[in-house]
Amino acid sequence: LKNVPAKVVKFLRGEYAKLKKGKLSATAGGRVSSGKIAVFTTPEKSSSLYLGEMLNRVKCKGGTRLSLATLHFGDSRVAEKLWRHHNNGCKVRVMINYDARKADKDGVGTNTLKWLKKKSRKYGRIALYNAQRAGAVKNHFKFLTVQGYFDGKKQGVVWTGSLHPSPGSQLNAQIQVRIKDGRLATKYGQQFDRMINRRDVSRI
Repeated sequence: LKNVPAKVVKFLRGEYAKLKKGKLSATAGGRVSSGKIAVFTTPEKSSSLYLGEMLNRVKCKGGTRLSLATLHFGDSRVAEKLWRHHNNGCKVRVMINYDARKADKDGVGTNTLKWLKKKSRKYGRIALYNAQRAGAVKNHFKFLTVQGYFDGKKQGVVWTGSLHPSPGSQLNAQIQVRIKDGRLATKYGQQFDRMINRRDVSRI
């Protein structure tokens, strides 16, 4: 933790102490921000509050690229934000685990899928990838990279953690981290490239 701001370290130690004592509630979240790092624990209002806030701060200009990989995806509000960015010219890529044979489509909401598959008149459809084959879940990553304009300037940003954008996530204690770091965002973007180029990953 030597490169992590002291304010963030103090917050994490406090949250860990609450977890050890069984006092970390899944309904009362906390947040801390210092320098390039922001940490959020357990959702304050909904499972995707912080991810939604992050997407609100993205601007689609200069080839801004968004890459989201997630285990489950049931929050259509996040899918709508991604589609609107796509419709505004952002290059959006999404990886999900989708099994049409299952009643819950393996955690991919019907409205979520509608937004992800909706066609933009100017830019066509979002690049949507399925990491699931033969009923086996292939992807457990949960991250979003922004490579482009965030908070009014060009930079790289990574969001990751234990949470996936689905309502059920708010039933558990979760942690999310947002890091403003161009090199890190590039590495996550490269990881996304490797993931979509696997033979068992298909386009939807």
